[in-house]
Amino acid sequence: MEKYFNLSRYKELLKLQENGKISFFDLELLSLKASVAQQMYYNRKKDYFILIDQYLSRVIPPYEFRSKFLQMEKEDSEKSTIILEDFQELEVFTLAKDFEKFSDLIGKISTLCFEYSEIWDGTIVVTGSNLILKKIRKFSSKVKFRRFRFKRKTSKPLR
Repeated sequence: MEKYFNLSRYKELLKLQENGKISFFDLELLSLKASVAQQMYYNRKKDYFILIDQYLSRVIPPYEFRSKFLQMEKEDSEKSTIILEDFQELEVFTLAKDFEKFSDLIGKISTLCFEYSEIWDGTIVVTGSNLILKKIRKFSSKVKFRRFRFKRKTSKPLR
């Protein structure tokens, strides 16, 4: 079940912000803005799960996963910023019922991507990559990840 974005309340909060009655950091205003960004992530759920699946099945290395993941996240954030400025778009903008769970997964993976770094010494050694792998598996098992499995070219089963 979907719900519509609360455009009238969003406009009220923007007016209050313009008049200096609330700050940019007002929690209600920030949560309305964040809900649009979270929905943008949710709209590309299949793409995120394909990327996660490639990483978990070791088709792509950790540095490539982080690069692609953060690029996708950046693109979605930019789209949400554009939508937040377009009231006609917001008027018909719908939010999925369960977008928060998926958004939590994306947020945790994003945090992990920034916590671990790569060291270059002629070969790439990724610090913490096994920990990232374990945490992504843990987080992805909480979200209905299994139904997005795709046939892979290898016959090697996922762990």
